[in-house]
Amino acid sequence: MKNNKFNSKISFGVLLVCSMIVIIIGCNKLIGLPLQKDAPYNSQTLNPNTGKTAWDYIKSRGIAGDSIFYLMYQGIKQFGVDTSLYTQPNTTYILYSNAAIYSFTNSTKKGKVSTTVSTSCFFGHYKVDTSGTGKRVAVKGWSYYHGQDSIDVHNHLLYLIIPGLHSFNNIPITYEAFNTIQVPTPFEFETTLMPSGVETTDTTNIISFNQSDSTGNWQSIYLNAFPGSKLYSTTPGLKVSTGGIIATNGVMHSVDKVLYYTH
Repeated sequence: MKNNKFNSKISFGVLLVCSMIVIIIGCNKLIGLPLQKDAPYNSQTLNPNTGKTAWDYIKSRGIAGDSIFYLMYQGIKQFGVDTSLYTQPNTTYILYSNAAIYSFTNSTKKGKVSTTVSTSCFFGHYKVDTSGTGKRVAVKGWSYYHGQDSIDVHNHLLYLIIPGLHSFNNIPITYEAFNTIQVPTPFEFETTLMPSGVETTDTTNIISFNQSDSTGNWQSIYLNAFPGSKLYSTTPGLKVSTGGIIATNGVMHSVDKVLYYTH
């Protein structure tokens, strides 16, 4: 009886091994699925260096193909901003993605689709009197800005150019623990290239920088996040969507919403 049990165990073991061999051969030959082999993994860190001036970078991503800055590029050209300002050394640039200039939502009522321009984009925040009645409304393109409005656009684009280099390595960390605890570090306030008092809607030419370790181990750059700013809420200021993009003449930070400074 013991020998029978022993022989049964041997038979079962042989059968199991044979079954595994058949499965492996079947996967490899019959089904055509090769066995997984070790492969080398080459890790690399994304390079923030563009190898271009800020102006060449805006152009490269604002004309065709990858056109994330198309509307900003068109605005710079249309409203006569001196493009050499985007090649001067040691300068920080705030770049508007297309969403920062024009974003909207569509809704359908009784079969009719209506478009609502977001107040968080430039076309929704800086409204225009399109009817001559004094009522300012959101618009859908640069072509609506004329006269003083076009001057305001020009000056606003200058507001997005800041002398000096302001990035992760030198902007102060002022908030911790999911943006709720302010630490005793002063905000960094700088003067932009927009002349003071010239824009009719927001007249100051000051911008503030700060960082917040919103995840506890990774800093994010915020703009105009000081207490009392209209951009201040539970998540203060305007969060930079892509920061620390290095140009040959400075540093660039991209945002997805309109930026302004006001108490």
